[in-house]
Amino acid sequence: MIRTTAILHFLKLGLDMHMARPRHVLLAGAGIAISVSVLCVLLAVPEGLKRLAANTGSNTIALVLDASKSGDEIESVLSTQDVAIVSTLPGISRDAHGKARVAPQFLAASPLRRRDGTRVSVQIRGVTAATLQLVHDMVGIKLGAPPNSGVLELFAGEAAANTFNLAPGDRLKIRDVNWRNTGVFQSHGSLWDSELWADMSALQQAFNAASRISVVWVKFDAPNDEAVFAQALENDPRVNRLSVFPQANYYQGRLKFIAQYARLAAIAIAATLGLCAALAISNALSLSFMARRRELAVLNAIGFTNDYLCLYLIVETVLLAAIVAGFILGLESFLIGDMAIETSSGMRAVAFHLALNGSVALWAFSYAVVLALLSALGPAWSVTHGPLRHALQGS
Repeated sequence: MIRTTAILHFLKLGLDMHMARPRHVLLAGAGIAISVSVLCVLLAVPEGLKRLAANTGSNTIALVLDASKSGDEIESVLSTQDVAIVSTLPGISRDAHGKARVAPQFLAASPLRRRDGTRVSVQIRGVTAATLQLVHDMVGIKLGAPPNSGVLELFAGEAAANTFNLAPGDRLKIRDVNWRNTGVFQSHGSLWDSELWADMSALQQAFNAASRISVVWVKFDAPNDEAVFAQALENDPRVNRLSVFPQANYYQGRLKFIAQYARLAAIAIAATLGLCAALAISNALSLSFMARRRELAVLNAIGFTNDYLCLYLIVETVLLAAIVAGFILGLESFLIGDMAIETSSGMRAVAFHLALNGSVALWAFSYAVVLALLSALGPAWSVTHGPLRHALQGS
């Protein structure tokens, strides 16, 4: 208890010393701040991708597709006969008239120019009224209306509308044909917000893919019904080449690798930057500690050991790092929290929001503490285990 009280007094004394000579501690704090701020931005990217995946899909909807190629719905090829057979299998939810609640879709990709002039590939999903009925609780109309059947019309996701600067009534050229945008939908920050939706038959004709189906969305009344359906699909030799994926799990899986890669890249960059920053911070701390040798010598003379003084300097630096990390997190939450960014993944342009959440905060504080320890250990040991009493001779 006495030592805890003593450390508090030392910290107050150290604060007074820093206020009198702030230059060196400000340099050390700036190094920590720059490193932590870069780490936060880098880690906010994979966390944003994780949130994007978590916002996409339902636990009572599954995708049926041919996963023999890449497992991506845009690469899958199904026939109208496949759809008819799938619709008869047990486990599928049915409406009041006994009709299976399934939604066949055709997917295509087309290169388009974003509002900044960059050319990217955007995913276009050919849908029917059945698709909108299946996801009515996840997809809402923000502006305008869905496309009409058999007409070259688009229904832009909120992020896609922003990326390509689309409003209801605007026209967009796809495969040398003008398509009219009829409205904008929002799906609560899901992957679908980055897509363009069109009438399926019109999209099939535009891409010379009449009767081609990419994927079938299947609705269940309860998650347990999926197992019944999957078993029936596997047992039917006409369609047992097809695979079924829970919708939420499928989209999380598609983004999992990208998020992991982004996190590893962030850690690697932060580690490299941290090593460079540690050298600069260590130099600033050396100058700061050297300027306080007389203070440390007095404490040593009245009975405080060299190890105890070394620990005190390290604790002081760690507290500085924690304060700086908290300040940076608060500042970045205000400046870039929930900022939208755009990227490309495979056959789709994706827009999502950065996420500064608890995971990022934990990484930031841990990183700041480790950086402070690495930077302070050498200078603190050197100053406190050197000839401190010599500092008193010139006083």
